[in-house]
Amino acid sequence: NVIVNVKEKGIPFLTASSFVKTGSSSSDAGFELEAALRNVTGHGEIFKAVTNKTQTGSREFNSTLFVPHVTPWNGNLQVTAKSGEDNQAIFTSFRQQINSLVCDYTSRDNRHKLTAEYSLRDEIPVMASEFSDHAVNMPAMIRAMSPSRTASIPTILSAAASVKTSLKYAWTVIDDRDSASSPSQGSLLQTSLEVAAKPGNAQFVRSEVTSQFHRTWGPSLDGQPGLVSSFCGSLGLVYPLQRLLSASQGANASTSYRTYLSDKYQLGGPLSLRGFEVSGIGARAFRSEADATSTGSSSGSSGGLGSISSRVVDLGDSMGGDSRSSFLAALSVPIPLTSGAKSASGGAQLRAFVFVNGGSLGNSSYWKLSSVALANSRRLSEAPPTAQPAVSLQGR
Repeated sequence: NVIVNVKEKGIPFLTASSFVKTGSSSSDAGFELEAALRNVTGHGEIFKAVTNKTQTGSREFNSTLFVPHVTPWNGNLQVTAKSGEDNQAIFTSFRQQINSLVCDYTSRDNRHKLTAEYSLRDEIPVMASEFSDHAVNMPAMIRAMSPSRTASIPTILSAAASVKTSLKYAWTVIDDRDSASSPSQGSLLQTSLEVAAKPGNAQFVRSEVTSQFHRTWGPSLDGQPGLVSSFCGSLGLVYPLQRLLSASQGANASTSYRTYLSDKYQLGGPLSLRGFEVSGIGARAFRSEADATSTGSSSGSSGGLGSISSRVVDLGDSMGGDSRSSFLAALSVPIPLTSGAKSASGGAQLRAFVFVNGGSLGNSSYWKLSSVALANSRRLSEAPPTAQPAVSLQGR
C-alpha cells in the first residue's frame, strides 16, 4: 500500500453572479462579485470578500473566513464581517445602515446551526429629495414605483439607531426533499429560536417554524416529475424581551415596549406571498395627504389593476408586524417541449402551476387576541336569544 499526502495551498478564484434572496423582513435580487482564496494553509479553509448591489439600491461588502471540521463536534465555523446599507425606501420609506460581526457554527450534517451576532444599526427615514436620488440608479420598473415623497409620520417617529447582540439556534428536524430549489418529493421541518439581549438595546425573543410537504403523483413526463402537489407553511413571532420579563414578574401588562422597524416582519410579493404587492400585507401609514385621498378614491374601483406607480403609492408605508403566518398549496405539471424548443431554451424545464396562498401580519398579541375573540363569539352564541329586528348586511 502506498499513501500519498497532498496539500494544495492558496487556490484563488473570482466569480460574478446574480442572486435572489428572501428573508423575514424583505426579499430582493441583485448582482455580486466575489473574490476568494481557498485552502490557504492546507486545511480546507476559505477566505473570501464579496460586494453586491440589489435592484432596490441596497449594497453590502463582507469578508468571510470559513474553517471546516472544528471541534468539539467536528462542525464548520464561519466568521463574517459586514458593512452596508439596506434600502427599504420604496415600500417602507427608510434605509438602514448596518455594520455587523456574525459567527456561525454548523454541525457536519447541517441539521444544527448556532449563530452569534453583534450589529450596529441606524434606521434613517427617507425624505422627498432622497427618493429621486435613489431612483436615478434603479431599473425603470422600480423607478416608476418611487415618486418623490416623504416618509410617513409613524416611520419618522419609529426609526432609530440600535445595537443588536443576539444568539440564535436553528434546528432542521427533517429534510428529505429531493431538491431544495425545486422539490417534487419529501418533507421539510425547520424551527429556530433567537434571543437578543443586553448589552444591545434591541431586545427580543424570535421564534419561527417552517414546514413543507411535496409529493409526486403518476409517472414522469418528458424527463420531469409528473403531477406534483406541494403544501408549505410558516409561522413567526418576535416578542419584546422586556415585556416577557415583566409578565413573568407580574408587572403592568399595559406598558408599551417597542420593536425596531428592522426587526419586524414584512410579507407580500412573489418571493414571500404570491399575488400580493411586495410588503403589501399588514398595517399601513400614509406618506402624505395625497396618498390618503388616492386610497379612498381608488379602492374597490380598479380592483388593483391600475398602473404600478399608482398601486404602490396607494399602499403607503408598510409598518410590518411582530407576528407572521403564511401558507401555500400548489399543483404543478410539466409542459412538454419539442426538440427545437428545448434547444432554444437551453435545456430549461418548464412547469405550469396552480396555487392558493394566504398570510397575515399582526402584533405580538395577535394570536392571543384571536383566541379571545373566538371565546367571546362562542359565549355570545350560547347566550339566550333576545328579540332583535332583522338586519341584512351585504358587501363585496
